[in-house]
Amino acid sequence: VSIFGTWQLYRCRNYIFIRKRNKIIVYGLNISYIASMIATLFVRITLVNVEDKSIWLQIICKILFGNWWLILLFLNIGAFNNWFKMKWTYYTLQFQWQCIINR
Repeated sequence: VSIFGTWQLYRCRNYIFIRKRNKIIVYGLNISYIASMIATLFVRITLVNVEDKSIWLQIICKILFGNWWLILLFLNIGAFNNWFKMKWTYYTLQFQWQCIINR
């Protein structure tokens, strides 16, 4: 079984198995993760070192909350793009087959 699997992989060595992602989604997701980590760090620093915590803590928590919403937004956009491409391909191929059949 392993020899057959290796032989199949060797036959497909020139195929691209990794699908390229939209750069805006990837970079936006990464920037949101980084900003969330920095905001979490600032929350820790604020809770330990700052005397008047109310203003700074509110600002940092809003940044943190907004970043998590951005992460969810970019994940949803990526999932929607995949779903749309799949449905678009399906209906395009179905239409082409219908055109061939109806000739």
